[in-house]
Amino acid sequence: MGADLANLVNEAALLAARKDKETVESADFDEAIDRVVAGLAKKNRVMNPQEKEIVAFHESGHAIVAESVDHADPVHKISIIPGGLRLSDIPNSKPTEDRYLMTRSELLDRLAVLLGGRVAEELVFGEISTGSQNDLQRATDIARSMVTEYGMSDRLGLVTYERARQPMFLPESFASSKNYSEEKAGQN
Repeated sequence: MGADLANLVNEAALLAARKDKETVESADFDEAIDRVVAGLAKKNRVMNPQEKEIVAFHESGHAIVAESVDHADPVHKISIIPGGLRLSDIPNSKPTEDRYLMTRSELLDRLAVLLGGRVAEELVFGEISTGSQNDLQRATDIARSMVTEYGMSDRLGLVTYERARQPMFLPESFASSKNYSEEKAGQN
């Protein structure tokens, strides 16, 4: 954490120096955060106007849903500028507090925010793009965990369906046993 903070401060100072400033300003820290979190903007990765429009609506969809649900972190910034990470990997919001637990309602709102970009694309353009791949993967992981690990499915009940962690050296036949039937596995 300390090294990350030192890196951020150093990056902000370098940005200010490149602009011949005598002091580091808030804007320098904002730009430094973007560079440290997302990597440098890829100037050689040019999006055509249609892609820019799709990405703009996609990212706006995330932001609109985040602002309209009860349990989302406040939106800090949205961007269509590609960096070192995929756009959906860049945090759009700043958590208001450190968290160790999440409620069912909070997880459902997180799912809504993740899928908001995809829904915006479908509403505006009548179809979806591959830009939702990472959002869809993260939403799937959350939904699967809600059902298989956290017992948050009304239909399947208060039980965990994840396999118990097995010692590394047990035969595979022991590790592959399930604590639910094929019939239950077919329900969703």
